[in-house]
Amino acid sequence: MLTRPSSILTRHSIVVDAILGTGLQKNISGRLAGVVERINRSGLPIVSVDIPTGISSDDGQVMGTAVRAAYTVTFGLPKRGHMFYPGAEYTGRLFTADIGFPKRLLTSEALPVELLELDAVSALIARRNAFSHKGDYGHVLIVAGSQGKTGAALMAARACLRAGAGLVTIGVPESLVPVVQARVAEEMILGLPDRGDGTLSSKAAAVILDFLDSRADLLAIGPGIGESADCRKLMETLIKSSRSPMVIDADGINALQGEKSILLQANAGIILTPHPG
Repeated sequence: MLTRPSSILTRHSIVVDAILGTGLQKNISGRLAGVVERINRSGLPIVSVDIPTGISSDDGQVMGTAVRAAYTVTFGLPKRGHMFYPGAEYTGRLFTADIGFPKRLLTSEALPVELLELDAVSALIARRNAFSHKGDYGHVLIVAGSQGKTGAALMAARACLRAGAGLVTIGVPESLVPVVQARVAEEMILGLPDRGDGTLSSKAAAVILDFLDSRADLLAIGPGIGESADCRKLMETLIKSSRSPMVIDADGINALQGEKSILLQANAGIILTPHPG
């Protein structure tokens, strides 16, 4: 333990943080917490060994206090604590050193998580035939937005186009069609029955199901639709009746709270995208 951390730090030009590693199980406190704070206030470049002291390697949480590294050198494989926030912010630039772990261990299917990097994601995206058109790349119906939350529908639609969908239709409450129509160029608009307050009516289910049967290949639903009883009924009807794959996000998931059994009655594949915030 440093007896005079402040005086020692002033005599050096770099700090190598190797105080604690990946086995931290409880919050840092007392004298050690003081040392960590002095290191952070030193203004010196900090290199952490394996993981910054004070960061949980399991989930990236700050265990009381933590070293803010400019660089971290870890061994074998990155840890979840390097990738998940706030740990990623404390890790700085990450380097992974090969120290001789058997390759079979580093590539084992028994590892609980997998890090998706740009090359792996790029390999999943099929090259497009030059002799093709937008109709060859799918038609997505996005049901999203309510009074004051039309931006949720617009952002979801633009993300869908950027991800590669050939055609995107935005389904919004009928009263909000002029608002959304004024903000789009590539997307099409489908007005849906609303309750007169800028939120969807449960009667929208029939329109959505008809559109899926006749024109669209996939339904994405939930961003900004609100949490009314009508929305819950709408979600239940769509899940039980739709034959199209469905992505359920945000308020669409909220509408199913306490009703997980509804998901078991689906006739097609469903992807849930839960997240904090």
